[in-house]
This record gives sequence, C-alpha cells and structure tokens, in this order.
Amino acid sequence: MGDRNVRQVEQAKQETDASIRSVAAPGYRGVDELAHGKELLDRGSITQEEFDQLKRRVLV
Repeated sequence: MGDRNVRQVEQAKQETDASIRSVAAPGYRGVDELAHGKELLDRGSITQEEFDQLKRRVLV
C-alpha cells in the first residue's frame, strides 16, 4: 500500500512539473538552443566552459 502511495505522489509531481514547464516556457526548444551553442563553440565564438554552462542550464 505504501508503494502505491509513493507512485501516486511521484506521478502527481511529474504531472505538475510538466504543467508548469508548458506554461512557463511555451515553444521552448532546449535541443535547438544546444545545437546553436554547439555551432558557436565550433566557430570559436564561445569557450568550452561557456558551452558546458549552457548545457547545464538547458538540461536542468
């Protein structure tokens, strides 16, 4: 019974998080942002450290 409650709470949290993300950032494309960051890195416009910071921000 406790396992079922834990699963229900986790599912509710995931649904709430998804709802917040959809409202907070409609149309957000993290993959596009990472691709653009990689292009900037490859051209030398940003450093590896800056690209790593971008990845951490996008993937959180």
